[in-house]
Amino acid sequence: MKLKKLAYWTGLSQADGWMKRNKSSFLIEIESIDFILIKRFQTISKEIFNSKSSIFKRNKKDVWSCKIGITKLIPMFEKNKIYFSDPPMPPKIFCENDKLFGSYLAGIIDGDGDVRIKRPKYPQCTIRISSGKFPKDLSISIKERLKCSTLITKRSRVSKIGNRKIYGTWYELEFYISSKNAEFIKKYVLPNLILERKSNKIRNFLTIREF
Repeated sequence: MKLKKLAYWTGLSQADGWMKRNKSSFLIEIESIDFILIKRFQTISKEIFNSKSSIFKRNKKDVWSCKIGITKLIPMFEKNKIYFSDPPMPPKIFCENDKLFGSYLAGIIDGDGDVRIKRPKYPQCTIRISSGKFPKDLSISIKERLKCSTLITKRSRVSKIGNRKIYGTWYELEFYISSKNAEFIKKYVLPNLILERKSNKIRNFLTIREF
């Protein structure tokens, strides 16, 4: 099995997908506004699992979706402690190797990440990862492998649907690209990012700061 591709696939699936049961079978479904991510999910699923799938667009939504059957893969996932719940839980098999963790983190960033450049005069690059629940395990893994600190902030929002108020909460994990982790980002994360709007920001920042 191609572990590097599995690492990215797992990160992306944990960020933009979920596991569900359909009668006696299990499925992984992933959704995104970025067709390229859905296509990547489909391609890797075919390469490493030989899983057939189709891509479709949600009605009246600019959202693409793809799902694959994973019933036969459950024992492998359980053996390697690969879970598909919120928040993302980095499997130990990927956390003990820089190359694999970099690929896994790229999948997370492509799915639920946001890259921001602060302070134009003295630029700072922040990577934020959103999740519905407190991302304790992901924070620990990033600290250990990237040798940097992280900050987790709870966010809340109130939206209206008719006369109803909908209250939503989520968490944002963020860390800075600095001299401590720039080499890791360059070697193990950046080459695996699919979305150019995210990779280009990081690449340009690294060029400006000359890490």
